[in-house]
Amino acid sequence: MKFTIIIPHYQTGKMTVFSIAQFLKFKGKHELKIIVVDNNSGDGSIEYLKPFHSEIEIVNYPKGILQSHGIAIDHVLPGVATEYFRTAETDSFPTKDVWLDYYEALVNEEVEAA
Repeated sequence: MKFTIIIPHYQTGKMTVFSIAQFLKFKGKHELKIIVVDNNSGDGSIEYLKPFHSEIEIVNYPKGILQSHGIAIDHVLPGVATEYFRTAETDSFPTKDVWLDYYEALVNEEVEAA
């Protein structure tokens, strides 16, 4: 199954990198796209993500408008190409390959949200 993970980022470079590494390491049998929304962090922390440039998409949130994780997610949601997505904070990460299997089971059971 194909999933997109949306991660809002604000001044948490090392945590975001660890989170991305864990998502990629424990994606199991699933296809995974990761979108990081840079909430104008301005501290250079987005540079920590450079090693993943070919594996993730970084979207810059517009300056000068209300900043929040929820609004940042809404900003990129129209561009999500997979049928299913999951939001994540920079301090959330899986520890086993089966974490996406849980969501796949919910989809197959036709649960509308999880």
